[in-house]
Amino acid sequence: LGIYFNPIVLLDVRGYYAPLQGFMEQVIAEKFMSPEHLAMWSLVGTVEDVLPRIRDTPRWREDARDYAVVR
Repeated sequence: LGIYFNPIVLLDVRGYYAPLQGFMEQVIAEKFMSPEHLAMWSLVGTVEDVLPRIRDTPRWREDARDYAVVR
């Protein structure tokens, strides 16, 4: 966290990454991570959606590493 600041987009073919999405949501619900972490990456369903999602997703702020600080 805080090393790579560009969008992370996963191509979710046939729901392959759906378990990962659910796991991340559970980790956040149980307070092991901040909600900001879930927004650091996104899933798209088709190849055609990848480039538009990359273009439409802003870079992360330079203080993104601070999201990992235990509060």
